[in-house]
Amino acid sequence: MSIPYVPSSMKNVDKDGDGVADHLQFAVTNRVDSGSASIGMKLFIDGADFTDKGTLQIGSQKPQKLGSYLYISTNYGDKCF
Repeated sequence: MSIPYVPSSMKNVDKDGDGVADHLQFAVTNRVDSGSASIGMKLFIDGADFTDKGTLQIGSQKPQKLGSYLYISTNYGDKCF
């Protein structure tokens, strides 16, 4: 499966607008196929589990919390944040 990291996409962002970066954001690109699926997704950074704090946003779709069940629909080439 190929979902490569988008170079230089990792950045700290201020999601709550208080002037302090409070989220880490990065992008990957769907290089697998187009379609829909039920998936489980976990997020580990340097061995630490951040799954309960993570979300997945595909293109302009509504973000979803990461976990043992996500229903996704994506097209080949979509950027996922």
